[in-house]
Amino acid sequence: KVTRGGAAVLSHARRVLADFRALREAGSVSALGESGELRLGVRLALVGEPVSGMLAAWHSRFPNVDLRVHELDDRELMIGIESRRLDLAFMTKHTIWPRAVAEPLYREALLVALPVRHRFARRPSLKWETLREETFLVQGWGENQTAREYYSSFFGSGIRYETHGASKQSILGLVAAGFGLTLVTQAQSEVKV
Repeated sequence: KVTRGGAAVLSHARRVLADFRALREAGSVSALGESGELRLGVRLALVGEPVSGMLAAWHSRFPNVDLRVHELDDRELMIGIESRRLDLAFMTKHTIWPRAVAEPLYREALLVALPVRHRFARRPSLKWETLREETFLVQGWGENQTAREYYSSFFGSGIRYETHGASKQSILGLVAAGFGLTLVTQAQSEVKV
């Protein structure tokens, strides 16, 4: 027969064992990636296909994992990954640093964003050489000029750039107002909510 003191200890022991089982189960689920948090760094907004479809499929498969998105410049993405403040980053190939482990997820077409009344607006396609006389609006902050470097990989040297420490949406607003052209991904051109 259990004494009164033993019954009190037994009650606490059962609670501790139940807490331990719950903790073990939560740890097991978390270790499988079925719960917890994923800190995703991105350079470009998560819009359009195939990104929206990939995120929807992931969310459907892991509904108990909280996704935290951090839109950062290329340098901040590198620092976030290396300091483990980010778990994963979606980046373009040209911005991957030498020590990074990378896996290609998809390829996407680049398009030229230009004002509706621009002389090239009615053309079905353009060649890079055709655009060399245009002013290109790019994002850039301080010493981080990766957008300009990326554009130069298509155009070569001698292109007029205007750099703005602004979002892509603001750059597109400047394009619409006639300040210049910019490049966008196909997904950015097909935003659907």
